[in-house]
Amino acid sequence: MAPVFDPIEQNENIDSKIIAGLERISRVFRLLLWDIAKDENLSPIQIQFLIFLLYNKPSRRRITDIANEFNLTKATVSDAISSLEEKNLIEKDKNTEDKRSYAIKLTPKGKKLAKQLSIWADVLKNNLKKF
Repeated sequence: MAPVFDPIEQNENIDSKIIAGLERISRVFRLLLWDIAKDENLSPIQIQFLIFLLYNKPSRRRITDIANEFNLTKATVSDAISSLEEKNLIEKDKNTEDKRSYAIKLTPKGKKLAKQLSIWADVLKNNLKKF
């Protein structure tokens, strides 16, 4: 069996063609996110976190939940969250029963930005409608 990215394999095997197509789509997503990230002075993962926080309920807005969702370490998530907190886009909502535990919530500024950013992939959807 030839490798998935061999053009001959893609022409002969629909599964290989699909996998190669998905890889190309993921490249487009990365490029779109990087373009927006540069404009907003955020990293792509920070943008994804803001959008995640916008659309998920408070019980899913902990460091552990975000780390699991994005398959990242808690340390990586904590660093990004600290940066978002410094930019006044999120704040920690302390648990009154357990002082070590907190949920993360968007500030009004963070919520407004997350709503603006949440349409970043719509450019793809709009282009698909042309076909």
